[in-house]
Amino acid sequence: MTHLKQFLILFVSIGAFVLLSQVNPPQGGGTCSALGGDVTGTCAASVVAKVNGVVVANVVNATAPGAGLARFAGGTQTATSAELSGDVTTSGSNATTVVRVNGTNPNAVTPALVFGTSNGTGASATPFSSNASVALFNATIAGVTTPLALGTTGSAAFAARQDHTHQSPGGCASITSATGAISNTETQVAVCSMPANFMQAGTTFHIHAGGNITTSTTPGNDTFRIRIGTTTLTGNVPVSVAVPVNASVTTQPFTLDAWVTVRTAGAGGTAIGDIQAFDGGSLTTGAFTLADNGAVSTATVVVDTTATKLIEFTFISGASTSSATFQTAVITVVKM
Repeated sequence: MTHLKQFLILFVSIGAFVLLSQVNPPQGGGTCSALGGDVTGTCAASVVAKVNGVVVANVVNATAPGAGLARFAGGTQTATSAELSGDVTTSGSNATTVVRVNGTNPNAVTPALVFGTSNGTGASATPFSSNASVALFNATIAGVTTPLALGTTGSAAFAARQDHTHQSPGGCASITSATGAISNTETQVAVCSMPANFMQAGTTFHIHAGGNITTSTTPGNDTFRIRIGTTTLTGNVPVSVAVPVNASVTTQPFTLDAWVTVRTAGAGGTAIGDIQAFDGGSLTTGAFTLADNGAVSTATVVVDTTATKLIEFTFISGASTSSATFQTAVITVVKM
């Protein structure tokens, strides 16, 4: 019986020792065979699956790019750009390329996006920042809208701004109420202000007006002028007409049409025109003594198209006791 008790005690002691060696690996060496999970402390095992949650095979002594996420000091390889991701801060020489350092991309370049009509992957491997400036717009002024010209898709690789404008033909001046009675002091009836370089060779204006004439016993001639200049009532006159009027008539109707075309552009630019005044009544009791009173210029006048200019329609009667009241007056750009 005594020997049996001693044997059992020895057997239990050996079993407890073996069990404890599996639960607590030796701190000064020994073997840790077939261990899995996370292991801490010192262990002489030849293969340990993970260290503090990281797969050992991916971080220690990797021998090929892309084999791990990082390197331990003492490893045989330094990390490559392919092995690093996210924001990385390094104080050693183990990293050769870092994609981001403390949230900033040190390798970001100026965007060189190509805008076109189809998508493409591109060939560049360089990144750019999410708040980088992209050359989506340029400073080119939109082209002039030209009648009879077919629409085109264009070729410039830039987008139009939402609030962009096009220069186009159309009315540039009109009166919104009747003028007062204009007598023998030259008076502006309608005016259009043009920015510098607006007028080009071929730019053409149409002036139309209508009104009524009242005259005295000696009315003289009424004069209709088109002026182009910097200051009102002083510009050069590309065309004008002096019309003989009937005496002693009251509120007799008339109409007027004039055309002015820019021949050449520049500081020494030129313009020329023609004009017609039409009587609206009879030849004896109407406004004018002739039904059709016209004039066509044969010589140009100087117009500096590089400066801001006024094109204006003016009137002056032949006597202080005669006058004209205009009900309509319009200046239209018919060709840019």
